[in-house]
Amino acid sequence: MSTMDTTGIAHRGLTQKLNYKRGAEVRRVRGHSRLGLLVRYYRDLKLLVIDGIAAGPAYASDMVLGRRALRQGTKLGPLLADAGFDSVEIWKEAFERGYHPQIRLKDGGEVKSELRKLGQKLFERC
Repeated sequence: MSTMDTTGIAHRGLTQKLNYKRGAEVRRVRGHSRLGLLVRYYRDLKLLVIDGIAAGPAYASDMVLGRRALRQGTKLGPLLADAGFDSVEIWKEAFERGYHPQIRLKDGGEVKSELRKLGQKLFERC
């Protein structure tokens, strides 16, 4: 089974030149990047392995990072993801790569897309 998620990673690099003044104090800009991971769980071995990774700028879209990570995935099967990945592009990419996506719908919405309906049927059989 694979799981996909993104997170922000804070950093303060030596190369960042942007400072700003707050009163008399000069502050350095803190930056962050987004990281998307596709993680595979091997139940028999009780092992988590990174199967795909994508990095982007501070407010990169989950969908963009998710598609990049999916393209690197090597082990097919069930795919769990949160509502941030609920887009037709992600569903389509997952099916084309051989995954059986189970992605939470945004705002608990209805299943209207045929891709989403197929995903639910395939996941129930896993």
